[in-house]
Amino acid sequence: MNMPSVQRTVPGAVPQLEFDSLERFPCGCIALIQHTRPWPVTVISIEARGPYCHLTGHRVGKVVRLGDAWEAMGEGESGDAG
Repeated sequence: MNMPSVQRTVPGAVPQLEFDSLERFPCGCIALIQHTRPWPVTVISIEARGPYCHLTGHRVGKVVRLGDAWEAMGEGESGDAG
């Protein structure tokens, strides 16, 4: 007997992270930019590693910037912070 899948939601629940955009680092890695809710904090993490990236701090899923806007990140961003 197959039971139908049931998704339960909590009334009034708010997602913790909200998608903003995807951006490419100069090294080829793809950064995922999100904002926390309900506070306006920017979270930037590595979504995909560039095929020729040599930066050890660029690992998929690693947060490379917390609290700063994307525009504040320079071209020389190493991703080793945090």
